[in-house]
Amino acid sequence: MTYVVKQLAVVTGASTGIGRELARIAAERGNDLVIAANEDRIEEAAQPMIAPSTIA
Repeated sequence: MTYVVKQLAVVTGASTGIGRELARIAAERGNDLVIAANEDRIEEAAQPMIAPSTIA
């Protein structure tokens, strides 16, 4: 039997600096993400991390 474990990364401050970089790295590693960021910049921060198949 094979088990697949997906990890969930919760990153605050994901619109700039260290938070943005941590979110980017987590996304590259295939983690599911929950990001929190400044309301003005949340879409800009999230866009590069969204897989095309997950956009609703």
